[in-house]
Amino acid sequence: TDPVSRSGLGYLKSGFAEHALILIPLVNDSSRKLAYILKTMGLKVHTFHFPPVKNKDSMEEWNRQYEACRSAVSRHLKKPLTERALEKSREQIRQAKRKIHEFMQVSEGILNGSSRMFILSSYYCTDNFSEWCSQLEGLTARIQKEASGRHHKSIGKNRVLLLGSPVYFPNYKIPFLIEEAGMEICSQADYTTLQIQAAWDLEGDSGDTFYSRDVSPAYVSNDSLYKLAVKMVSEQRIEGIIYHVLKGQIEYDFELGRLEETFEKMDVPVFRLETDYNYQDVEQLRIRLEAFSEVLQQKKYGKEALAI
Repeated sequence: TDPVSRSGLGYLKSGFAEHALILIPLVNDSSRKLAYILKTMGLKVHTFHFPPVKNKDSMEEWNRQYEACRSAVSRHLKKPLTERALEKSREQIRQAKRKIHEFMQVSEGILNGSSRMFILSSYYCTDNFSEWCSQLEGLTARIQKEASGRHHKSIGKNRVLLLGSPVYFPNYKIPFLIEEAGMEICSQADYTTLQIQAAWDLEGDSGDTFYSRDVSPAYVSNDSLYKLAVKMVSEQRIEGIIYHVLKGQIEYDFELGRLEETFEKMDVPVFRLETDYNYQDVEQLRIRLEAFSEVLQQKKYGKEALAI
């Protein structure tokens, strides 16, 4: 039922992964079904388990799973993954995170939310980190030079935070609809973006630290995501939360109750939006998003009236 897993399965069945090693973290029913289907197709699959509760014992289990994954990759490549090779890769990722951090700071208020999301997601599409970092550095410098003292037209728009299921290119109907409804996406806080935004992790970290800060939906209590979301709302003048859930990804709904309760105390409205990888519901979503935008506008005008 998970559209991301369905899309991944269709992509893998196209034939390009015939000689590849496919790594699948077993974080939900969809990933388990996906692993089973791919194995029955005769493809080479290595699965690894994420302990759903973070404690001392689960940290040891996570490290065992990491070493097993490292061994599987080494066997597939027919060469060892040495400490030197891993450190070199980590340094490339660390450099990319720095470039992302610089870009996000410079582009704030210059590029709209959907454009920043698109550029951020290109991190997962590159097969050459050095070239990607060079291109992003050039873009950051160009924005800084050409947009000095200039901001895109976001005056009067309600600032919202996009949470929940990750938005994958090219399925950008949600950010486009949000902006068409008169709202501004200040940040997107999900597993994919928080893993690569370096604001809270510029110096890289060890495996233990990575695990303790991991924000994936694989955990019973996603404290890392909760703390980061609350921090972002507090520091970025967020006026509303749009909680995006893809049909079938019920694990993202587990955190919604706690977040709603906290944001209610912070006087920040939360809007849950459920959709799929189709365009039949676009008009319905547009109406609902416009209604939420109107709620935020009324709330803003009410505060301004009280201030006067």
